[in-house]
Amino acid sequence: QVTLETRSGTNQFHGSAFDYVRNSFFDANDWFNDYFGRPNAPLRQNDFGGTLGDPVWLPHIYNGKNKTFFFVSYEGLRLTLPQAAALQYVPSLSLRSAATGVMRSILAAFPLPTGPETAVGGQPSGLASFVLPYSLPSRVNSTSARLDQRLGSKVSTFFRAGIAPSVTTLANPFGRQSPEH
Repeated sequence: QVTLETRSGTNQFHGSAFDYVRNSFFDANDWFNDYFGRPNAPLRQNDFGGTLGDPVWLPHIYNGKNKTFFFVSYEGLRLTLPQAAALQYVPSLSLRSAATGVMRSILAAFPLPTGPETAVGGQPSGLASFVLPYSLPSRVNSTSARLDQRLGSKVSTFFRAGIAPSVTTLANPFGRQSPEH
């Protein structure tokens, strides 16, 4: 069971603002990145926004003091989240150079290896290691608005609306970013 409560406007103008920032400057490198000798992928987090509340007031038309109030809030999040490096295998440089025609273009679709070619039973396998840490960017814009109306000393009503679209960029197993989803 979840209970939500949103703030209401009051007879006095009030508001707030905030901003939270975090980045990778003070963060240690991920253990897996260290193990594979790779640097830490970028981390950026910025969470910001504000609120505003007041009685509804339209000059020479309506004064909502003690009767009608509004409250709006906004929160924006910009996040670049690092992903730890993982060992994967891609076609080796020797396999790429030995390929011809269509096979060469298929092998070129893979990223270049970051390590040496592996051997199986002393023979080249045609595969080489690929390790790459990367970051996934995302963003959220959350807006909420509320309108309160006092109908009497013990009766009131309100209307609330909110929207929170978000976008996250995904990556394939080789760290290349795909279009936003």
